[in-house]
Order: sequence, then C-alpha cells, then structure tokens
Amino acid sequence: KVWRIEITENGAKESVTYTVDFTKLYENLAKKYGQDKIFGKQKEIFSFACLFFKIFVIITLRQRASMELIKFNGTNEKLFSRVVVENCTPKTTLIVPETHSALVFFNGEMLQTLSKGRYKLADIVNISSDALVEIIFVSKTAKLKLLWGTPNKFTLFDPAPYKVGLSGEFEVQVADPRKCFLYLVGAEEDLTADALQERLTSRLVSEISLSLSNYVKENSLRREQIFIERQKIADSALKSVSTIFNNEYGIKVFSLSILNVIFDENISASEKVCPNCHTALLADAKFCFNCGEKLSGKICSKCHFENVNGAKFCANCGEKF
Repeated sequence: KVWRIEITENGAKESVTYTVDFTKLYENLAKKYGQDKIFGKQKEIFSFACLFFKIFVIITLRQRASMELIKFNGTNEKLFSRVVVENCTPKTTLIVPETHSALVFFNGEMLQTLSKGRYKLADIVNISSDALVEIIFVSKTAKLKLLWGTPNKFTLFDPAPYKVGLSGEFEVQVADPRKCFLYLVGAEEDLTADALQERLTSRLVSEISLSLSNYVKENSLRREQIFIERQKIADSALKSVSTIFNNEYGIKVFSLSILNVIFDENISASEKVCPNCHTALLADAKFCFNCGEKLSGKICSKCHFENVNGAKFCANCGEKF
C-alpha cells in the first residue's frame, strides 16, 4: 500500500510519500501473537497501520517545518530580539510580523531591512557556506516610557545664584530600525528599557538643561515659577530632543515631562558658572561641558560677571574669589 500525506504548516505545504508492505506486517504480527489471534482481523490491522503511519509522518513533518521556520516569539518589552540561524536549507523561511521589521546579517554585515511578510533566506544569503546568519527583529509598535534625571544640579540666578535639579519621564519608539540598531545596540544580545534609558538620559539631560536656561532668560522667570512652568519648559525642549534623537539614533520621542524640581542655594567656592547656559563648573574649567562655551576669565558666582584671570575680587560686585 502506498500513501501520500500532505500538511500545511504556517502557510507552507509539505508532503511525503511512503510505502507499507502489508503482507510482511501481517506475517510479523502472526509470529509474535499467533496465527489464531489475528486471523480474520486483517481490516483492523490495516486500519491501525494507516493511522499509526499517518500520525508518525505528520509529527515528523511538523518538527521539520518548525526547524526551518524563523519567526518572532518575544514580547514588546524588548525593542530588539536577536535570532541566530543555524543549518540554513533552501526551505528555511523567515516570517516577519506586521508589528516588527527584521534586519538580516550575514557574516556580521547588515544586508537588508525587511518589512512584514514571508521570505526564503536562500534568496537573501548564501546558504551553501558556513557563514553566520543573524536575524534582528525590531519592534515598530512598542512605545517605552523611560525615566530621566539630572545627575548634578546646575546653577541659575534670581538674581542670587541657586542650583536646580530636574527629573521626569519621556516616551520613545523606534523610527529607523537600521540606524537605531547600529548606534544603540551593536553586538549586544538585546536592548532592554533599562539599557536604553541609560544610553539616552545623558543626551536628554544636556538638552533639557540648555532649554531651561534659555526659557528662564527669555521669560525672566523667577525661581518659584519654574515648578509651575515645568511642562512648558519640557515642551520647549521636546522639539530639539526629538530632532536630535531621530537624526542620531533613529529614535522618535513622543512625549517629555518634568515631574520634579529640586532647589539648592549652596554654591561652592570651588565652582564657577558658565555665562552662556549657567551650568555650574569646576573653578579651573576652560570650557563648559554643557554648551561648549569657552571660559576665558574668572566668572563671579554671585553676579555672573566675567573677570580677567588672576583677579582676586570681582570687578563688578566686589565678591572675593
């Protein structure tokens, strides 16, 4: 008896043909259980043989299809998920869901960025070699809320100098999978929310500090008004932050908020203040680490006046250095 079984697994058809020698099967059963016990039960034996072999072949085909099928099985908690493909065959198939893009790497080189659909890897990479094939699934729908905070307080004036620290949250999504992977992930296994937060916070804080200083200057804002105006300050920073993150990292920033404002009136004698952005700096600093402003002389921490190097007192207010 010859059977041909065909199954469909994830849209792909697989079939196999096999032959069973029913006479030999009957003889073997007769030897094992005795002729008298199986006589007249040919139909039952035949039906059992059919069922057994069909189940066996279907399981085998599904295992084979599973090994040759590459698909995303994770969650949106990770922006990136890496899959290493071993033993590629002409039938190895990549399925990209609608919620993701897929980056195909061959021997460490990024070959293509694939959108939703079904792809044969043999059409993309050379499967005849022993080269390493990696698939990076990139979430297009995940929006992650990340926390940020200024690691150090920076200095403003009202008119006396005071320090202020800020913290809040921002929401991001991958806009350019290729750029985001190259600049933020690289050789790491994946990119979690914590890792992404750590990498983006320093760049974000720099822009927010500058936006706050500009907003305070332009609107003659008093210290007690900063907390009231905190969302307007965040909105003023959102546009520049979004542009920078998109251009540099392929990340889109959807929202930005300032949740906490902390004040400190203690200004150390070992500090000076940048005349451009009001950031607190070490006394011997030659450039501002926040805005890049060159500091040519001594900056008075009390009145913000720039004095010549070597001055012992501020030429504007008389403050002793």
